[in-house]
Amino acid sequence: MQNYLDFLTERLEKELPAQKAHELLSPPFRFSEKNRYIPNENTRKSAVLILLYPQNNIWYLPLMLRPKNSGVHSGQISLPGGKKEQNEDLIDTAMREAREEMGIIIQKKQILGTLTELYVPPSNFLIQPFVAYTLEKPNFILNEDEVEKLIEFPFEMLLDENIIKTKKITTQYMSSDVPYFDFENHTIWGATAMILSELREICKELK
Repeated sequence: MQNYLDFLTERLEKELPAQKAHELLSPPFRFSEKNRYIPNENTRKSAVLILLYPQNNIWYLPLMLRPKNSGVHSGQISLPGGKKEQNEDLIDTAMREAREEMGIIIQKKQILGTLTELYVPPSNFLIQPFVAYTLEKPNFILNEDEVEKLIEFPFEMLLDENIIKTKKITTQYMSSDVPYFDFENHTIWGATAMILSELREICKELK
């Protein structure tokens, strides 16, 4: 288990797969219409937290099902996170949102590093993902206004080739066949899948 922590601490300091990894789990049109999918003067900054924690000698990371009617991404699966507040560093944003949404409490020294920023056009957010760890399972306390369900995702499932599938997804802003992570009948797609795709490509190097 420690191998992943040591590896990620060193690897996240180096050049990241970035868009090449994002494209593997993105809608097919996502990077073709370049002008439409770049940040603009109204783009807001945000941060998410990928938290590795142990349970029965297996690393997990928490995902959350957002309630329906909770905005642009309602009913979707996401990482804990949200928008940056004034006079707040993005690392503090990730930690604060994880605490407010899921009761996760960590310290800055538990941050292993960052992944590549990802722009999300429907919400006009630029997301900074942080990777962190804790040596004990968090005492999850879910904010019912923001989290309908906790999904405990086994970290090594990211490396399972059979977890990636494709299906047609229709939302208020698109309808297309898209790749996604299929886990326990949950469809993990969009920005969350693209962020996890980069982590997946990085961890393939450890095998």
